[in-house]
Amino acid sequence: MVEDVSELFDSVDEHQTPLHIKKIVCGRRFCMAAFDYGAFFVWGDNEVGQLGNRKRSFIESPYPKPKFELHHNVENIVCGVDSAAVIVESLPPRKKKKQKSKRSMSVNDVNRITEQSIKKQNEEAMFNNQRKEKAEEED
Repeated sequence: MVEDVSELFDSVDEHQTPLHIKKIVCGRRFCMAAFDYGAFFVWGDNEVGQLGNRKRSFIESPYPKPKFELHHNVENIVCGVDSAAVIVESLPPRKKKKQKSKRSMSVNDVNRITEQSIKKQNEEAMFNNQRKEKAEEED
């Protein structure tokens, strides 16, 4: 539980730069805070579901809402008496990391592996690397 919002720091930043609150809005018995990096926190009474979670319980300390973090940037937050709204900007899709293909081997392939075959493959790889290095030196 965070008792004071000033204790919140960006976990990615190794210098522990404090997070800057861009906007705070309040409804009847709940509040929302938007941060400069595009996220928002909610806390307070959730009797009619105004905090956006399915629980109808009171949230005592600021709680981050991860729903929009990956694909949206929070532009504005608005509170009514018993309602809340978040205006977001869609972010461009992130590039997915290419997964390395896994090499599969049959039982016969595994049985054919011997110390000599491994040694031969290593020698060939070293020979090819030496040949590449010599070619680069000549260029």
